[in-house]
Amino acid sequence: MKLKNLFEDLGNGIMYLCSWAQVEQALRIASFALSVLISCFILGSRIYDWWKKAHADGKITKDEIDELGSIVGDGINDIKKKVESAQDSKKGEN
Repeated sequence: MKLKNLFEDLGNGIMYLCSWAQVEQALRIASFALSVLISCFILGSRIYDWWKKAHADGKITKDEIDELGSIVGDGINDIKKKVESAQDSKKGEN
C-alpha cells in the first residue's frame, strides 16, 4: 500500500467522523428545541384547562388567579431546569 493511499483513506475516514459528529450535534440541538417546544405546549394546555375551569362560573377569583400563577411558575421552572440540565451536560462533554 502506498503512503499516498494511506493518507487518502485516513483523511476520508476523518471526514466521515467529522460529518457524523456534526449530524449528532444537529440532532441534539433539534431534540432539545423540540423538548422545549413540547414543554411550552404542555404549559399552554394546562393554562387552557385552568381557563375553562375558572371561566365556567363566569368570574375569576383571586384564588383562581393564584392557581394560574402556580401553574405558570411551575411550567417555567420545569423549562428552566431542562435548559440548565442541557447546558450542564454540554459542559460535561467539553
